[in-house]
Amino acid sequence: MSTEKIYYGVYNLLVGSENYKKFIDIKIDSLGNYRTTLSNNQQQEIDLFISESFTDISSFGMYPGYLELENPISFCEAAIAGGFTQVGLSPSGTPLPTTQAQLVQLKQEYSKISIEPYVYWSTENKNLAEIGLLKNSYLAISNGINPLPAINELKNLFNYAQGIEAPIFLNLNLQSFSKYKIIEDETHLTLGLQGLPRYEIINATEEVLKLADYFKVRLHIHKISIAEQIELIKKYKSIGANISCDTGIENICFDDSFLENFDTSYYFQSVLGTKKDRILLKEALLAGDIDGISCNHLPVHKDYKKIEFMNAMPGMISLQTAFNMLLDELGEKFLPEVINILSLRNQKILGKPSNGIIIGSTKVKWLYSEQNNRSVSENSPLLHQNLKGRILVTMLNNGCTYFLE
Repeated sequence: MSTEKIYYGVYNLLVGSENYKKFIDIKIDSLGNYRTTLSNNQQQEIDLFISESFTDISSFGMYPGYLELENPISFCEAAIAGGFTQVGLSPSGTPLPTTQAQLVQLKQEYSKISIEPYVYWSTENKNLAEIGLLKNSYLAISNGINPLPAINELKNLFNYAQGIEAPIFLNLNLQSFSKYKIIEDETHLTLGLQGLPRYEIINATEEVLKLADYFKVRLHIHKISIAEQIELIKKYKSIGANISCDTGIENICFDDSFLENFDTSYYFQSVLGTKKDRILLKEALLAGDIDGISCNHLPVHKDYKKIEFMNAMPGMISLQTAFNMLLDELGEKFLPEVINILSLRNQKILGKPSNGIIIGSTKVKWLYSEQNNRSVSENSPLLHQNLKGRILVTMLNNGCTYFLE
């Protein structure tokens, strides 16, 4: 779909795609009745919007062998309840998808949405030849949850990616920085936590940007977390480097002040920056200097959250509530921007259309609880909170996959 507009209201439910015109013509009356029913039942105003469905750049689907944390069905249910029909899938564990059979199996297991799996390369698994053979089956080459490789290994990877014209999506702030839970600043001193020096993030970012520019490969940087990264990426974009970036939704909605009570619910994969970083990240996201946003949905067993902060595992489930989080953080007046970021801008990063539409409301209020949580895991700081805004209908390929009862 190519529409650049978001349309509002019950009586002008239109989209710029003929694929959905017939559906809209048939459903407009029932949606009008549905709006009235919702209003009467909940005694609140219901304003509907319709848009292209959401795309997530990167979320973690499951721990192989640990399906009690998440499984393909629950992952898909959480995604469509949040308006997502397309997800860049990053299985969080080993074995990682490195063969054609594994990639095909992943797509079949997650058939209720369109998943775009990453293929993994690491220093322990130098499967470059097979990666070349799989080029048409994966979204990009990624280091996944593995540490950022050393410079010589990165050069080999970029050189190989250049030869097969494969994009590279890199995480800079994961296991290589796993001993840190906070950026080095006043808060880390107050809390007595070991702080990640900014120069380590800056140096890692500049190193991969130089390689991308030199080898002329398509590079996407996941989850930037500090203001200095924005300026570096702008610099390399200005000289023509084929790069893009996203920030994690946790870095938009939270900062290191949320760790002051040592609440493990706010211990995420991305290292949290300062309040100033958060403000500048939001401004850059709205301005388009940050290209998109990643949900980083990652289920974690409750036993690894209900322990001492220093021994907890990072992660948050977020697909079902990402729309609420971003809408609450940016404000309802920025609804068109919220929808555009989660749909068209994230689609552009993945290079694929979502092939879906959603109908939602900014007015519906609801309590996020264990009863309506679609994920198997419960590691979210939003659990038991009242949220505003909700996805009512999700469609994919002309079929209705989710309809809020």
